Amino acid sequence: MHTRMVTPADFSTTADISLYCYWQDELYDFTNAQKKRYPSHFRDSFLRRHRLNHNSPRFAFCVAVTDEGESGHTEGGRVIGYAIWYRYGTSEQAQRRHKDTYSMSTNLAGCGRYDANRSLAPGIERTLLYLTDTYISLFHLDKSLDRTRRKQWLSNAEESFPAIPELWKLQDLCVHPEFQRRGIAGLLLDRGKGWAKEEGCPIGLSSSPKGEKLYAKAGFRRYGTISVKDFPVDDVPLFLWEPPGLEGVFGMKGDVVMGAHGI
Repeated sequence: MHTRMVTPADFSTTADISLYCYWQDELYDFTNAQKKRYPSHFRDSFLRRHRLNHNSPRFAFCVAVTDEGESGHTEGGRVIGYAIWYRYGTSEQAQRRHKDTYSMSTNLAGCGRYDANRSLAPGIERTLLYLTDTYISLFHLDKSLDRTRRKQWLSNAEESFPAIPELWKLQDLCVHPEFQRRGIAGLLLDRGKGWAKEEGCPIGLSSSPKGEKLYAKAGFRRYGTISVKDFPVDDVPLFLWEPPGLEGVFGMKGDVVMGAHGI
């Protein structure tokens, strides 16, 4: 297995993986309560989101891919998981990732390079994608979505790490059910750790209860919780990963930071 940055040819597969992974999930049971009645709408919501994330500054979108002859596959190149990251902050490193000219091309460190040829096309495509998303939202065309509940979730999730100004936030991590428990999630997490190490900032995320062991094993520590009205999980756990040598710099005391939401 290996990881690389996503390409537009991957979006159909990443949307399918999302559908498989989130068909039974506390968050999407909450925000997309009608997903089983409108499965195509639910899948299409990921397809739009993945296209928009790929074309938006500050996002980094990588995929896990099979190698030839691996796990019984005669051909390599099958996308089997993905991770989407967002860079918060005002530092020089964060501002670089805020520019359209910043290309998340793969190099040995897994970090990006500048590519001036990309500066125009992403902006145009992003505008078209925003317009499409606005149209669908305005006319309530995604029948799987409960807009009020999604707004409730997002308003709380955006405030998850208010005391940490510079942060890589893991927005989404998905591995196809056939390939789970094979270390693929760890490979995807290593991508983000590489960026965080280089830039000297932590990684934050919110976890489902079943994901807590995965993140603890990957070196993340409990940071706190968030609470969302009517959400089936009373206290959604937050986790933080700190680059080696910077442990404790970001307010961690033991496994839980004092003063975080719900603590």
